[in-house]
Amino acid sequence: MPKVSVTVRIWVLMSLLWASELALARISSDRQMVADIVLSALMFIGFGAVLTGLAHAPLAEKWRKGGAALVSGVPVGLLVLGITGFQLGIGVVGVGVAGVVGTLVAAGGAWQLDDDGILPAPIGVLMVAVASAMAWGIEAVPAPSIWGSAAVMWLFLAASSLRPITVVIPVAVTLAISLVPVRAPSATWTATGDVPDGPDIILLVVDTLRADQGMKMATYRRLAAEGAAFPDAQAAAPFTLPSMASLHTGLAISDHGAGTRVDGKKAPMRSDVATLAERLAAHGYDTTAVIGRNPYVGARFGFDRGFALFDHPDDLSNWALPRGPGLGSSARPIVTRLMMAAGIGERRLVRDADEVVDRAAKVMAQRRDRPVFMWMHFLDCHLPYRHAMASSLPFGARLDLDGGNWNWPRIRALDKEPYWPTPEGTTVFKQGYQHEIDLIDTAMMDFLDAIGPPLERGRVVVLVSDHGEEFFEHGIQGHGLDLYQEVVSVPLVVTGLGKVPAPNGPVHHIDVAPTLLSAAGLSVDGLPGTSLSAARPARVTITENLLFKELQGRYSIRDGRWKAVVFPDHDELYDLTADPDEKNDISGSHPDRIAEMKRAAPTPATLTTEAVEEDATLKSMLEDLGYVDE
Repeated sequence: MPKVSVTVRIWVLMSLLWASELALARISSDRQMVADIVLSALMFIGFGAVLTGLAHAPLAEKWRKGGAALVSGVPVGLLVLGITGFQLGIGVVGVGVAGVVGTLVAAGGAWQLDDDGILPAPIGVLMVAVASAMAWGIEAVPAPSIWGSAAVMWLFLAASSLRPITVVIPVAVTLAISLVPVRAPSATWTATGDVPDGPDIILLVVDTLRADQGMKMATYRRLAAEGAAFPDAQAAAPFTLPSMASLHTGLAISDHGAGTRVDGKKAPMRSDVATLAERLAAHGYDTTAVIGRNPYVGARFGFDRGFALFDHPDDLSNWALPRGPGLGSSARPIVTRLMMAAGIGERRLVRDADEVVDRAAKVMAQRRDRPVFMWMHFLDCHLPYRHAMASSLPFGARLDLDGGNWNWPRIRALDKEPYWPTPEGTTVFKQGYQHEIDLIDTAMMDFLDAIGPPLERGRVVVLVSDHGEEFFEHGIQGHGLDLYQEVVSVPLVVTGLGKVPAPNGPVHHIDVAPTLLSAAGLSVDGLPGTSLSAARPARVTITENLLFKELQGRYSIRDGRWKAVVFPDHDELYDLTADPDEKNDISGSHPDRIAEMKRAAPTPATLTTEAVEEDATLKSMLEDLGYVDE
């Protein structure tokens, strides 16, 4: 092999390491941000400049060699320990400590001595490849096959020669590949047989949307003007998994089985329970879903059943590089991961409302001459508020709510900080929440404009949420922890049903599935809910199944204007007509009323069905959402 100067060898190694990181970032997840690519390049340029200076410094050989070996080991150590350390959950400090050790280990083999002096060896690149394989193993997901094989092949070929002309091509190719976006959704429709006469069905679900805020949305007002609004709608549960299962099956939690078990583990929908998509697909509908990143509505919990195309972002990722902190984070270069953890840098947006709408529109453009059932799930107004840095909030609030310095133990403790529960803090919090709602609202309006007027077969559109959100009305912030109206009251509006009778009391999540099945001409026998297009007798409903095992045994009951909140050791009663904010507990003066409501209410669920295995990937995603008890 012709001799290559020390300077060239240094920059070849830095280029290989940089390209390795970009390759891993792209094959792990999504298109890389230009800012991330530049920051990563600057990191390696900095190390290369220091190494070049050391290699030519007028120092004794042992000092030149030792210093250069140490510095050369730093980028290798950062990558290797960043890849494995964050996946092991040892945090920033742990990665830093382990990085020092890794640097010393990497430095020992990163340089070799020959006639021209000290030269960087390719072992650093090989260590990165080994660490990546370890990360995929830790995450318990399959390593990317085509992308991974191609990346490993050129890494070994380039590292084996370390010739500049050999390295330029794969580095350039990697840079181009890192900017390639995730593939557009491609529908492979499976429905066959006769084409049903039913209408298109569009189900718009906004995660964590309160009823009072939802009813102010332009989309809500537009749909209400075209159809019917139901201002008193109750969620099946105060968090996503059981509520969405009730919405998609029309069943009570005790019947579909999804939610928090008595031991705190999470159970999926029972496999013998038919979902809305399965029923519509069997009837001849083309079925598709485009989902924001919430693992509780993913395939693990049974929500993919019946969909010809189920487009969930967690199905597109096999993590190697560390994800940035917080919800929706994607694999990013280590330097940006560290910057984000330190409160510096830009959050990477993954599957926000604009992308959900864009991907859904592309799917609708592929439709056939069959009715379509489309479910779109928006997550933007669920903490962390990923667009907060672009809002007009105070800078410190933006960091807290967006997660530039995001960590869930801090955010979940916001109600313990003096500022946030104050009137000013609560106002700022709600402004961040509203900012996300406005972005969702604009995106949904754009989608409705893009798909145009209904076809001759008609169109039913539903806008609903899985649960609300509380902002210290009863002492805490969030959802899944309480059963007051700010959490369990949800917006609900439906178009395309024709003349709708006035509801006789509150409606419920279990009414959505029979409404859509009836609109499609299908039987709703055996479902406890009632179509919103039909008259219904007054009834008593419950909201149950809280987020953590310590909260089990609590549930709420609605009977017209009356609402009871049942705790293991006491009950509360509210007259929502006179006291809509639930500030005046009147249980002491109406004990018979609570007893009557308990006798009339459905029996609360006690779930013991098989739980979903919580591997490292699922735990990380749930932690991002604040759904892991501590």
